[in-house]
This record gives sequence, structure tokens and C-alpha cells, in this order.
Amino acid sequence: MQLESHELCFARDAVVRYRLRDSLPGVTRQAFNIGRAEAQLFRDFRCYGATRAGFADTVRFWAGAIRRFPRAISSRARRGAWRREVAWRSGRLSGSVRYRVWFP
Repeated sequence: MQLESHELCFARDAVVRYRLRDSLPGVTRQAFNIGRAEAQLFRDFRCYGATRAGFADTVRFWAGAIRRFPRAISSRARRGAWRREVAWRSGRLSGSVRYRVWFP
């Protein structure tokens, strides 16, 4: 809408509904799809100033994810959070390939 010169504004009475996933596979799939969609958004809007993480940030994330893995499997909550984060970043990598952009 902004690209078509429409002005965005705050709508105090707006209602947003969303569904929380109730299974780890559902959360993982959603995180992966969000990451992939972010790559597509970057491809479509980089000419308007969209930004991305740098290579060093990406390397730090993956090194940290590998380092945190043994601790992550020690509890269900940590395992779920770790899996969601890795799925999200994996989706970004998948989207980078699919949409031919570097968006790690």
C-alpha cells in the first residue's frame, strides 16, 4: 500500500487473530515458512531499502546453534526453542536458493 502512495495509520479498534501451533512439527514448519517468506520479501523490497544480516552474523548464529545443541536437547522447552530458531534460519537459506538472493 505504501508503494502505491497510500498512507498507513494506526487503527485503535483493529483486531488481529492468530493461531498458536500446538505441536513441535507445526511450530517448526511455521518457522521454516516464515524464514522462506522473509527471503522473498527481501528480494521484492531490497530496492526500497530492505536490509539483511551480514555474513558474519550468519556464521555466528550457526556456530552458536551447533554449540548450544547439547544443552538444547536437555529439556523440552530448550529443544523446542532451538528447533524453531534453526528451522527459521534454514527457511531463510532455502528462500535464498529459491528466490536467488543472499538472505541467510
